[in-house]
Amino acid sequence: MGKSLIRVGAVVGLLALGAYFGAAFLPLPARVAYTLVFAMGPLLALSFLGMHEALAAHRRSIAAYFGCALGFAAGVLVNLMLVIQGANNILREEAHAGLEPPAAEQAETIWRSVNRVQFSIDVSWDIFICLAGLLVGIAMLSHPKFGKLLGWFGIASSTLLLALNLYTFPIAPAYAGLVDLGPLVALWYGVVFARMLSVRDWSESARHAPPAPD
Repeated sequence: MGKSLIRVGAVVGLLALGAYFGAAFLPLPARVAYTLVFAMGPLLALSFLGMHEALAAHRRSIAAYFGCALGFAAGVLVNLMLVIQGANNILREEAHAGLEPPAAEQAETIWRSVNRVQFSIDVSWDIFICLAGLLVGIAMLSHPKFGKLLGWFGIASSTLLLALNLYTFPIAPAYAGLVDLGPLVALWYGVVFARMLSVRDWSESARHAPPAPD
């Protein structure tokens, strides 16, 4: 089951990233786009089960265990955020239909106030996915199938993204005139999932693992 879980985790992780970027950049019908966006969270959450299996093939560690647990929770949070975001956008279009100033301006003000909820959940999602990347990166440093390059890249990009989000809170870094490192962290996760999929034999990692605790 171990190798299969790693491969399935890698596939669903890549599908999660593909679903999000496809919905964001491809000219898709609204319902198709929403379906892809809403699939991202569950797929991402499940991918961390496979990621933990890959990390544990070398050694069970607190960093890997807690990092993947936070990653699973991050998938739940991003789904919550995206569902609220999608519902808000639909209700905004319905509320603005046929309105003229000043009613349209009042409706927009109300929408912006309500929309702060999903922006706040967005920060929670960033906190969880960044802490997951930080801890998973630490677990990768001594892993023979991932190594220091992937490990330090995950640590650095996740830490910087988390620091920027906390510094500009409650406004996202991109709206505060700073760089958005989210795509960089997403790229790192994509490379990690691709690596999980490309490795065919995890036995070398297993030989280095200490005996499992009772």
